[in-house]
Amino acid sequence: MDVLRPGNADSNTAADHVEATMLALAQLPKRFRRGRQTLIRTDSGGGTHEFVAWLAQRGRWLSYSVGMIITDAIHQAVLKIPASAWTPTVDAGRRAARRDP
Repeated sequence: MDVLRPGNADSNTAADHVEATMLALAQLPKRFRRGRQTLIRTDSGGGTHEFVAWLAQRGRWLSYSVGMIITDAIHQAVLKIPASAWTPTVDAGRRAARRDP
């Protein structure tokens, strides 16, 4: 899918990701435009608060996955964060997700 944009447009903004996702969803049969069976995937370029908030908006009911590379420097920085600062993740049933040791 090609979307023409001005030559001075920013690249990979959250607005771009929302627009591309809306255009992609519009091409699907109506029954797949909402629902957990529709998975939206992005790499770290789409890993913005604004785009993820749009995906997770109440009533949207889409599944999504945001992947990114964790470098050793990032890994080491994360290990320095005290356990008390973390919030447990929960699944769709509000159950605590499994924690790796």
